[in-house]
Amino acid sequence: MSSPATAAGVAAPLAQGAGYGVIIGIGALFAFGMWAIAVLLAKFQNEVQGSEMFMTAKRSIGTGLVASAVVSGWTIAATLLTSSSWTYSYGVSGAYYYGAGASVQIFVFAVGAIELKRRAPSAHTFLEISRIRYGRAGHWVQIGYSTLLQIIN
Repeated sequence: MSSPATAAGVAAPLAQGAGYGVIIGIGALFAFGMWAIAVLLAKFQNEVQGSEMFMTAKRSIGTGLVASAVVSGWTIAATLLTSSSWTYSYGVSGAYYYGAGASVQIFVFAVGAIELKRRAPSAHTFLEISRIRYGRAGHWVQIGYSTLLQIIN
Protein backbone atom coordinates (compact mmCIF):
# COMPACT_ATOMS: atom_id res chain seq x y z
CA MET A 1 0.00 0.00 0.00
CA SER A 2 1.50 3.32 -0.97
CA SER A 3 0.95 6.51 0.97
CA PRO A 4 -0.13 9.68 -0.79
CA ALA A 5 2.69 12.12 -1.54
CA THR A 6 2.79 15.47 0.21
CA ALA A 7 3.46 18.81 -1.46
CA ALA A 8 7.21 18.31 -0.97
CA GLY A 9 7.05 14.94 -2.71
CA VAL A 10 7.76 12.93 0.45
CA ALA A 11 5.36 10.09 1.17
CA ALA A 12 3.47 10.30 4.47
CA PRO A 13 4.25 7.32 6.74
CA LEU A 14 0.62 7.03 7.88
CA ALA A 15 -2.74 7.94 6.47
CA GLN A 16 -4.42 10.93 8.07
CA GLY A 17 -7.01 8.81 9.89
CA ALA A 18 -4.33 6.50 11.26
CA GLY A 19 -2.36 9.50 12.52
CA TYR A 20 -5.39 10.83 14.38
CA GLY A 21 -5.98 7.35 15.76
CA VAL A 22 -2.43 7.17 17.10
CA ILE A 23 -2.65 10.60 18.73
CA ILE A 24 -6.08 10.00 20.28
CA GLY A 25 -5.12 6.46 21.31
CA ILE A 26 -1.92 7.57 23.07
CA GLY A 27 -3.83 10.45 24.72
CA ALA A 28 -6.54 8.08 25.96
CA LEU A 29 -3.92 5.62 27.21
CA PHE A 30 -2.12 8.40 29.08
CA ALA A 31 -5.38 9.69 30.58
CA PHE A 32 -6.35 6.19 31.71
CA GLY A 33 -2.89 5.68 33.24
CA MET A 34 -3.09 8.92 35.21
CA TRP A 35 -6.60 8.05 36.40
CA ALA A 36 -5.39 4.63 37.54
CA ILE A 37 -2.46 6.17 39.42
CA ALA A 38 -4.82 8.61 41.16
CA VAL A 39 -7.11 5.75 42.20
CA LEU A 40 -4.17 3.70 43.51
CA LEU A 41 -2.77 6.67 45.44
CA ALA A 42 -6.16 7.31 47.02
CA LYS A 43 -6.60 3.65 47.94
CA PHE A 44 -3.15 2.75 49.27
CA GLN A 45 -1.58 6.06 50.29
CA ASN A 46 -4.74 7.94 51.36
CA GLU A 47 -3.65 10.74 49.05
CA VAL A 48 -6.57 12.54 47.42
CA GLN A 49 -5.69 14.41 44.25
CA GLY A 50 -7.68 17.62 44.71
CA SER A 51 -7.21 21.12 43.36
CA GLU A 52 -4.86 21.97 46.25
CA MET A 53 -2.60 19.08 45.29
CA PHE A 54 -2.77 20.02 41.62
CA MET A 55 -1.99 23.71 42.07
CA THR A 56 0.68 23.54 44.76
CA ALA A 57 1.98 19.94 44.91
CA LYS A 58 1.13 19.96 48.64
CA ARG A 59 3.55 22.91 48.94
CA SER A 60 6.47 20.50 48.82
CA ILE A 61 8.45 22.13 46.00
CA GLY A 62 11.89 23.25 47.12
CA THR A 63 13.58 26.57 46.47
CA GLY A 64 15.99 25.12 43.91
CA LEU A 65 13.21 23.74 41.72
CA VAL A 66 11.29 27.01 41.93
CA ALA A 67 14.42 28.95 40.95
CA SER A 68 15.09 26.66 37.99
CA ALA A 69 11.46 27.03 36.87
CA VAL A 70 11.75 30.83 36.98
CA VAL A 71 14.99 30.81 35.00
CA SER A 72 13.73 28.29 32.45
CA GLY A 73 10.53 30.27 32.03
CA TRP A 74 12.59 33.40 31.47
CA THR A 75 15.02 31.76 29.06
CA ILE A 76 12.82 31.56 26.01
CA ALA A 77 13.81 31.58 22.35
CA ALA A 78 13.66 35.37 22.06
CA THR A 79 16.02 35.72 25.01
CA LEU A 80 18.48 33.25 23.53
CA LEU A 81 18.38 34.99 20.17
CA THR A 82 18.78 38.43 21.70
CA SER A 83 21.73 37.39 23.84
CA SER A 84 23.35 35.84 20.76
CA SER A 85 22.79 39.08 18.88
CA TRP A 86 24.35 41.09 21.71
CA THR A 87 27.32 38.70 21.78
CA TYR A 88 27.78 39.09 18.05
CA SER A 89 27.57 42.88 18.27
CA TYR A 90 29.54 43.52 21.49
CA GLY A 91 31.65 40.41 22.00
CA VAL A 92 31.60 38.18 25.04
CA SER A 93 30.80 41.12 27.30
CA GLY A 94 27.55 41.67 25.39
CA ALA A 95 26.08 38.38 26.60
CA TYR A 96 27.23 39.17 30.13
CA TYR A 97 25.65 42.63 30.08
CA TYR A 98 22.41 41.24 28.66
CA GLY A 99 22.22 38.52 31.30
CA ALA A 100 23.19 40.85 34.14
CA GLY A 101 20.56 43.37 33.11
CA ALA A 102 17.85 40.76 32.86
CA SER A 103 18.74 39.10 36.16
CA VAL A 104 17.58 42.22 38.01
CA GLN A 105 13.96 41.39 37.16
CA ILE A 106 14.40 37.81 38.38
CA PHE A 107 15.90 39.05 41.64
CA VAL A 108 13.08 41.57 42.22
CA PHE A 109 10.45 38.92 41.44
CA ALA A 110 12.10 36.43 43.83
CA VAL A 111 12.21 38.97 46.67
CA GLY A 112 8.58 39.91 46.03
CA ALA A 113 7.53 36.25 45.98
CA ILE A 114 9.29 35.59 49.28
CA GLU A 115 7.58 38.60 50.87
CA LEU A 116 4.17 37.55 49.51
CA LYS A 117 4.64 34.02 50.82
CA ARG A 118 5.54 35.44 54.22
CA ARG A 119 2.49 37.71 54.39
CA ALA A 120 -0.04 35.36 52.77
CA PRO A 121 1.17 31.77 53.25
CA SER A 122 -2.09 30.12 52.20
CA ALA A 123 -2.65 32.13 49.01
CA HIS A 124 -2.21 30.39 45.66
CA THR A 125 -2.53 33.20 43.11
CA PHE A 126 -2.11 36.95 42.81
CA LEU A 127 -5.86 37.20 42.33
CA GLU A 128 -6.47 35.75 45.79
CA ILE A 129 -4.05 38.26 47.26
CA SER A 130 -5.64 41.18 45.41
CA ARG A 131 -9.11 40.16 46.59
CA ILE A 132 -7.96 40.13 50.21
CA ARG A 133 -6.03 43.39 49.89
CA TYR A 134 -8.27 45.47 47.58
CA GLY A 135 -11.70 43.89 47.98
CA ARG A 136 -14.14 42.68 45.37
CA ALA A 137 -13.87 45.75 43.09
CA GLY A 138 -10.06 45.61 42.95
CA HIS A 139 -10.24 41.88 42.35
CA TRP A 140 -12.48 42.39 39.30
CA VAL A 141 -10.27 45.20 38.00
CA GLN A 142 -7.25 42.89 38.14
CA ILE A 143 -9.20 40.12 36.41
CA GLY A 144 -10.09 42.55 33.62
CA TYR A 145 -6.54 43.85 33.21
CA SER A 146 -5.05 40.35 33.37
CA THR A 147 -7.48 39.07 30.73
CA LEU A 148 -6.78 42.06 28.50
CA LEU A 149 -3.03 41.54 28.87
CA GLN A 150 -3.31 37.88 27.89
CA ILE A 151 -5.39 38.78 24.82
CA ILE A 152 -2.91 41.47 23.71
CA ASN A 153 0.18 39.46 24.53
